[in-house]
Amino acid sequence: MTTLRLYILRELFLPVLISICFFTFVLLLVSLVEDAQKLLTAGISGQMLGQLVVILLGTLLTFTVPMGVLLGTLIAVGRLTNENEILAIRVAGISPPRVFVPALVFALGLSGLHMAANNTALPALFGQVREITYQMQFQLLTNLRPDRVYDDIGTSGTTMALTYEKRDEEIDTDAGLARLRMRGVNMRLKVERDEVFPSEAPVARSGEAFEFLLFAETGTITGDPESGDLTLELYDGTWMPMPRNEPPADPPVEQAVAEGDVTIEPPDESTTVIRFETLRNRMGSKKIDRATSMMPREMPLRQLLDHIADPPHHVPVFREIERRGTVTRRITGAWEAYFEARNELITRFTLPLATFTFALIAIPLAMEIRPRAKSLSALLAAGLLLAYYMLMTFGNAVGAGGASWPVTVLVHLLPNLLIGGVGIVLLIREARR
Repeated sequence: MTTLRLYILRELFLPVLISICFFTFVLLLVSLVEDAQKLLTAGISGQMLGQLVVILLGTLLTFTVPMGVLLGTLIAVGRLTNENEILAIRVAGISPPRVFVPALVFALGLSGLHMAANNTALPALFGQVREITYQMQFQLLTNLRPDRVYDDIGTSGTTMALTYEKRDEEIDTDAGLARLRMRGVNMRLKVERDEVFPSEAPVARSGEAFEFLLFAETGTITGDPESGDLTLELYDGTWMPMPRNEPPADPPVEQAVAEGDVTIEPPDESTTVIRFETLRNRMGSKKIDRATSMMPREMPLRQLLDHIADPPHHVPVFREIERRGTVTRRITGAWEAYFEARNELITRFTLPLATFTFALIAIPLAMEIRPRAKSLSALLAAGLLLAYYMLMTFGNAVGAGGASWPVTVLVHLLPNLLIGGVGIVLLIREARR
């Protein structure tokens, strides 16, 4: 029995390892391909990109190990079934599920390691990803090239699109500062009212955004690599608000004019224009961002528990939003952050169970269906992953919606309970054959 079990483990090892590497490679490409060209053209060093890739590999393993265990097990057990090795085990009077007990124990051990890493090493890795990403953004913003439109610059609650005509190559005498001097600066700034001016009042207006056009003779982006401060300054410019899009008239203007209910006046050509000598905007600060906007996934377990232990009871959970005469309920910002942290805490313990759950269902499923091609195994794996993802998304949505603790924990456990339950039923069926 020991020899047979070691043989099964050896047959599982290579397909599982290859599957983990495959999923890790795909997710890494997805993580980098969107911003790779922008970062490379901005002069980001290869060393910095390499550091980011290495750290991302560590964070992606939390997702790719369960996926690799599922696909690799389906391929390996499917091959053993199709080549009648499972049949030979039955003929020898041995129940196949008994042979796979070490494989299930190993998967359970991987789940335990994943759970421990979720509460120790992974938060630190996510923090390092944030650190390197910030350094890249710092280098990117201080190396913008002229005659290009950068439409994804901004801070929390604001979106900036920036372009400028010429870069001033004047030597900067300030030691230790990175400074970009620009001439002929054009900007479009959009401010989200809910983000910049959050209201915890029972009734608040939502959906309002203020947009401005800014033109300046010169401008600078100054950054301090040590503190992480980034500042945008514009000089001798014009600030012009853009007109808001008003909802269509009710009844339509054409119908109202035909009925003689309204009189159309010539449009007002006047536009508010603000002249300024200096406009200063903070674009980011590493020290402030660390203290005020640390994501829950970056918090060590103790800090996350302390954060959840202090709910924002001084703020109402819901507020009413009035938009175009319709009032809807919306979770306030403080409670939204609290529910996000609660989801993160529960996920740290439920997501690692996916490795064991997938092994539990993949072994008997491959014996039942007998996939004769790797493509069929991949299709089965994709279906199970989709089902697990949909159930996990449902759990996150329920938790973010303000459900109670027992309900939130239950819906987060739902993917493992359902898929693992099906796996146990199939294992019992295989053991009785």
